[in-house]
Amino acid sequence: MIDGLTRRKLIESLLAEFLSDLGETPELRGAARRNGALPLFRDMGGCYAIRPDGTLVSWSWDEPDQVCVEKDARIWNIALFAGSERWVELASLIPSRPVNAKVCDSCDGTGRLKGLPDELAQRIRCYCGGIGWLPAGA
Repeated sequence: MIDGLTRRKLIESLLAEFLSDLGETPELRGAARRNGALPLFRDMGGCYAIRPDGTLVSWSWDEPDQVCVEKDARIWNIALFAGSERWVELASLIPSRPVNAKVCDSCDGTGRLKGLPDELAQRIRCYCGGIGWLPAGA
């Protein structure tokens, strides 16, 4: 894990980079700017993003200015793991696997859904988000 100041600087830097990326949609860049958060994971419903203070937030595509603070450890894992696939520097924010975590039944700990062809399994994120384990109680 990294300290709060280092985390803040890292996220601020990545957010600035993201906001200047003209390859991203103007809608997502606008929501990221207004919400002060780096998008980590998006799906058909909305986006999960992290603020420089370390808060994980989400918004829906229908109401991108109505931000929810995320507390669910499984959602944190999904977002951080997905974000680290784009920005490897974020891997240091992924929590270590706790001793009471369980192997994800959907992927048997591989991070890829069982029973799907490889091409499809690469595009569909597992319930664990690809990390291979679930927090206790998930």
